[in-house]
Amino acid sequence: MKKVLISDSHPLFRDFLKQKLTDNLIDIILTQENRDIYTKMISNLPNLIILDMKEDGSDQLEFLEKKVQDSNSANIPVIITGPVQNKSFIASLAKYGVIKYFAKPIQFDIFFEAIGR
Repeated sequence: MKKVLISDSHPLFRDFLKQKLTDNLIDIILTQENRDIYTKMISNLPNLIILDMKEDGSDQLEFLEKKVQDSNSANIPVIITGPVQNKSFIASLAKYGVIKYFAKPIQFDIFFEAIGR
């Protein structure tokens, strides 16, 4: 069974994603506000990480740096949701395995298509 790790501070969005993905027989691992995201990632080795990026993004960038330095998790793809960012910042996230960046508000049809791939 595929596993997706979701780290999002908004319970409504997190619960909506959990319901949609569970309906498609995907195992969901939840974290809240990045407190235990690295530990849960290493112990579960998900197929995908969905990460909510805050305005400054420092905690999330720290996590991404740790993720890419660990040979067990370096190749796990990441989809990020967050505030509108410039293209150069979004491009700089590719080195961390970020495959998509969705600025909020999210268009869910495109978002779920990206998860499916």
